[in-house]
Amino acid sequence: MIKNLSIVKIGTLWNEGQGASYKDQINAEPNFGEEVVLTKPVTADLMLIRMTDSIVAILDNMETTCELVCTKCLDTFELPIKVESTERHFLDEKPERDYDPFEVFLINREGTCLDLSDMVRQEIILHYSMIPVCSHRCKGLCAGCKTNFNHSDQHLADCTGEIIDSVAEHKPFAQLKEIFKSNNK
Repeated sequence: MIKNLSIVKIGTLWNEGQGASYKDQINAEPNFGEEVVLTKPVTADLMLIRMTDSIVAILDNMETTCELVCTKCLDTFELPIKVESTERHFLDEKPERDYDPFEVFLINREGTCLDLSDMVRQEIILHYSMIPVCSHRCKGLCAGCKTNFNHSDQHLADCTGEIIDSVAEHKPFAQLKEIFKSNNK
């Protein structure tokens, strides 16, 4: 059982040669900082395959739960993350060509290990919603008094209760038709 994603030992696998494989289970609680806040450990099936000058890491059935903030009501909520399968190639040395450091994973030669934490962090972020919302029924906040309508239907005493339509107030293309008409004359 692997409990630390930063240090996955591969010494035996690396010495066995091309085609060798290794299987294990992951049950880890990595700290990704404020960007990714986990409320449950990351669990997954891990398979490592030794290639000529790299190791392929395959994670199957990866699951965890993250804490996010709803963009409508600003409450925190838990989002379950499930990744059926993902894989990355960990290279023995840096490629000679130009490369993106976020897309190239390297084997730690000193410790003869892999650091799977960035691979897992990237997969979790890829499974976030573009606009995180706690529920499709979320009522959001009052634009005037900031009352959370999921908890109360009553506005604060000084609030008029008028809905501020930011789209109606901000119309950057409202005059576009008039501009085209004046330019075509």
